[in-house]
Amino acid sequence: MFSAIRRYLRHVTDAELADPAKALTKGSIVAFPVGGRYLLATNADIREAHDELVQQTKDEPLVLLPSEEHFLRVFPTLDRIAERIRALEDRDRFVLRLPHEQFPSGLRVQFSGDEAISRLIIAAKCPVLAVEARDRAGQLLIRSADVARTYRSFPEHILDFGALSGADRGIEIAVLRAGFAVKGANNELLESLSPALTKRVLFVCIGNVNRSAFARARLDVIANEERSFVASHGWDYVPAYHSTSAGVSASEDYVVPDFMLAAARRYGCAEAMAQHKPKIFNDDLAQNADLIFPLADDVTRAVESRMIGKRTRVIRTRVDVTDPMGGAPDAYVAMAAHVEQLIAKHLLSSGCGLFKEEQ
Repeated sequence: MFSAIRRYLRHVTDAELADPAKALTKGSIVAFPVGGRYLLATNADIREAHDELVQQTKDEPLVLLPSEEHFLRVFPTLDRIAERIRALEDRDRFVLRLPHEQFPSGLRVQFSGDEAISRLIIAAKCPVLAVEARDRAGQLLIRSADVARTYRSFPEHILDFGALSGADRGIEIAVLRAGFAVKGANNELLESLSPALTKRVLFVCIGNVNRSAFARARLDVIANEERSFVASHGWDYVPAYHSTSAGVSASEDYVVPDFMLAAARRYGCAEAMAQHKPKIFNDDLAQNADLIFPLADDVTRAVESRMIGKRTRVIRTRVDVTDPMGGAPDAYVAMAAHVEQLIAKHLLSSGCGLFKEEQ
C-alpha cells in the first residue's frame, strides 16, 4: 500500500493544505519538497513521532522554519548570526548547522522557502522536524513517486508541486567560533557567500601598536587556525570577520614594543605583530567597516564624534582595556588577555561542536 500523493499544479489554497497540516500537528509523517529534494516531516513536540522518524530513516534530523521571525523565536540569542542569514540569497538552498545546547554537533536548520510549505508549517502550529528522504542506496529523492515507492504507507501525505531540479542539494553551512564551515559549495558559490557571511571589523585604540593591533592579529589567528582545522576535514571555510586596525593618534613612525611582541607570542600572533604598520583612524577606514570596535571609553567617544549620521555600527563595550605602553611585561600580558576576552564576548560565537569528537 502506498501513501496518497497530493499534486498541486496551481496556487495552493489554505483549504487544500488543511489535511496535511492536521497530520503534522498530530504527529503523522508528511513528505514535501524543500531545497530541491523531498523531506519527511513531523511534529517535533511529539517524542514518539520524532523517534519513529529518526528510527525509520536513520538520518540526522533538521528543523524547518517558515520565516526569519520564526528563526529568532527558536534562536533568540543568535542575533549576530540572524543578521548574516538575512543577507544570504536564496537562503532556503542551505542547511544551517547552529549552536544548540541539546545538540553537541549543532542543530540543523533550514528555511522552507516555498510559500505553500511555509503556510503549511504555520498552519500546523507546531515546530516541524524533518529528515531527508533517501532510497536504499542513500541517494536523495526528488520525485514524489519514488518517495511513495520507498516509504510506502509511512508518510500520511506526499505533496507534489511539480518537477524538482535537484539543484544545490546538500549545501551545508555550520556556524563555528570565528567563521563558517561550508560543505557542498563550488568556488563560485563560496565567493558569493563572503559578502553575506563576512563582516568587516575595525579595531581602534590610541597609537595602534598594542591594543587594536593585537586584537586584529589575534582574531586573524583564531580564524586561520579554524580554517586549517576545517580544511583537514574536507570542508571549506568562510571567516566571520575581515579585520583591520587603526589608532586615533597613530603615526607611521611608531613601532610595536618588544614586550608586546613577547605577549603576542603566547597567543600565536607575534609574527603578525612584528610586521604590523600603524594606521591613523580616518573616514575611509570607518566607511569601509561594518563594525568599529574601540578598545577604551575615550577612544569610543573619539570614534563616535566622527561617526555622527553614518551607518557603521560602533561596538560599545563600556570597558577600558588599559594601554600597557611603557609598563612592565606583565601589563602587556594582562592587556592581551583582556582583549582576548572582549573578542570572545562581542565577536565570536559559541560554535557548533561539529568536529570536536574527532579532535
